[in-house]
Amino acid sequence: MLIKRLAKDMASELEEKVVQGVTSKGSGFYKALYQYQNLVGLTSSAVKTGQLLIEINTYANPYPYIKQDISSFMADYFTAINRQDMIEQYGLKPFSINVLDKRRTIVEKTVKDSPLFQDFPALWMGLSLTYQNELTPLAFSEIPDEKLVADSFEISYLCKKNSLI
Repeated sequence: MLIKRLAKDMASELEEKVVQGVTSKGSGFYKALYQYQNLVGLTSSAVKTGQLLIEINTYANPYPYIKQDISSFMADYFTAINRQDMIEQYGLKPFSINVLDKRRTIVEKTVKDSPLFQDFPALWMGLSLTYQNELTPLAFSEIPDEKLVADSFEISYLCKKNSLI
């Protein structure tokens, strides 16, 4: 409920565009596309002109993150027409926010499609003997017990299966 209210507040003056396969409004994850009127004709390769994607996820740990400079489309337009005075006059200077590092997103998408998370119990049944017999001699210290490893992945597997990650 909180994330839906937060998203509505963030996009209070925008019109939502429901897109099959994009729009998602679960209890811990919110993803919706909003439209706004493109008044200055600027385009961007990162965002479809006239659209804003809002994603809120209460499951994620927001690390690693990077500082990202953000500027408004109006500030970009004023810069393009060499009107820095308008940026100053209307308080449109860029500002920095913390954003999730894209390397984290890449790792999450890779892990999500990994066979380890598709059917771990069956995969582990075939791997556990190799884990014990071949990793032990290579390790510089004691390796985790295979049951502990299995339990750890089983929890992740169940969470994914129930759409919790």
